[in-house]
Amino acid sequence: METIFDHSPTKAELKDLIYFETPNIDELLNAGFSQNQWYSIIYSLYELRGDKETARKYLNKIPDTADKFFGLMNHDFAI
Repeated sequence: METIFDHSPTKAELKDLIYFETPNIDELLNAGFSQNQWYSIIYSLYELRGDKETARKYLNKIPDTADKFFGLMNHDFAI
């Protein structure tokens, strides 16, 4: 399963995305996230990095749902 850790996030990026000062990597990996939830986090990572092209790649892997459009994409309808 592809996770955010396959994309070498920095501690600062993890703090911004996961909201913990020092997230426990093992706990995150064992939290039971689905692949689509990981794609959402990866999408957010690339948005944070300003890499719209890669962010769009991961956004397109997530099924079209209300949560995708009104939750994940709520901040940026231009995608």
